[in-house]
Amino acid sequence: MPSVVAACLALCLLASACGFNPRPLPTINPPANGVRTKIYAADGTLIVEVAQEERRETLALDEIPQIAQNAVIAIEDERFWEHNGIDPRGLFRALTR
Repeated sequence: MPSVVAACLALCLLASACGFNPRPLPTINPPANGVRTKIYAADGTLIVEVAQEERRETLALDEIPQIAQNAVIAIEDERFWEHNGIDPRGLFRALTR
């Protein structure tokens, strides 16, 4: 039991250190011509494949309305603004499953 506690403590310390020393994100390049977007269902079956001919545009973050950004964040991580990229409660939940 003490080794489990020590491992959890070490993991938390590592996570905290990474959270306080963020690294710059790499630049994301738009997809090359001919790339298709594939959308899958939860069971892994292909729902639709969007061809290059479809109307798609690469947008910078400041071109996306704040309400759309907030909607994505709300769905993906409801406590996004409360932590530095590592959610301790989410980490604990994942470790205990």
